[in-house]
Amino acid sequence: MDRSQCLRLLRDYAGGSRDTGRHAGRKYGTIVLDPPAFAKTKRDLDKAHSGYKELNLRALKMLAPGGILVTCSCSFQ
Repeated sequence: MDRSQCLRLLRDYAGGSRDTGRHAGRKYGTIVLDPPAFAKTKRDLDKAHSGYKELNLRALKMLAPGGILVTCSCSFQ
């Protein structure tokens, strides 16, 4: 997999793409998650926590043993 394919995968994944079938069974040594803000108001906090949890759980399933997961979050709250 070349760099452009890796970046595409990460954009798809962070964007909430559910089409992970093409990556099923593949493991990655490094995954970087940098999604957009999930909570723009206090009212959105519970939903944001749930979204960040789901995103990270999905990434962990694709992470190779001993791999590195970098997660960034940017919320207004």
